[in-house]
Amino acid sequence: MDRIQRNGLIALFVLLLVALGGRFLGTKSADGIPVTQEVIALDPSALPAVNLLPPQQRRLFVGVEDFNSPPLRSPLEEAPLKPAVASAKITPSKPVDAVLPLPSTRVVRVREGETLSDIAARELGSAMLWEDLARFNSIGDPSALKIG
Repeated sequence: MDRIQRNGLIALFVLLLVALGGRFLGTKSADGIPVTQEVIALDPSALPAVNLLPPQQRRLFVGVEDFNSPPLRSPLEEAPLKPAVASAKITPSKPVDAVLPLPSTRVVRVREGETLSDIAARELGSAMLWEDLARFNSIGDPSALKIG
């Protein structure tokens, strides 16, 4: 039984206890004198009248013209594609290799007591990348890191 079911059963039990307590106490006042219940007659003419809006002012009004219009196209049906603008030919001014420089090598010093996951968390942002760090640096035994 999970937490939600347990809390629901506790709430149900509390409500049943309150209902049973009210049933046993009945309609007695705090002084112990029984209270008599009176029937109240409600005069409907004394209530404020409900004024409905005319159909033209209602927000949701369905007329005959709504049933005579053609149905809308289903969004699941494929519509013919029309190009909005003729595509222009783009030619790069520089080759792509010249734009993106190759990553430079970084030297990271290993501190005392540090592991590959510590270095990966500090330098790469995630400790889960320690295996990639070991593979890229050709480290065979990750537990045998040299300090410095």
